[in-house]
Amino acid sequence: MAGYFEEVAEGPGMTTTIPDFDLRAHPPRPSREKLGGISFLPRTIDKVRAKLAGTMGPFKIGPGMSKILLDDLGIPETDFIAAVRDAKSDEDVLAWVRAHSDPAQYDAISEKLENRTFRSTAHRAEMESRYPVMR
Repeated sequence: MAGYFEEVAEGPGMTTTIPDFDLRAHPPRPSREKLGGISFLPRTIDKVRAKLAGTMGPFKIGPGMSKILLDDLGIPETDFIAAVRDAKSDEDVLAWVRAHSDPAQYDAISEKLENRTFRSTAHRAEMESRYPVMR
């Protein structure tokens, strides 16, 4: 995805490739992408980075799937935002999530998120009105 990743200088001759978090220019990573076995975590990290940068565009953390993920992990949104703000990488965020949640639940949480569907045509219409990006 062109423009999705950017290189960030870390020191003389050292760079790290990280996701570009301007969600006005592109969507966050796909919902089924996993980090540490957790579906939706990379996407949620992208949304939080964009929120911190003021570049969320049409995306939200909650209500929605990111909020459901955080609730299922037992992590308050404000704590997760602080963890992402303080992290230097996705792996730092993952380490923090592992320290603040139950890894034994990750498979069940991911399965729940991956298999979530609309209850009805009316539910789909309601969600599309709340999240225009779904159209």
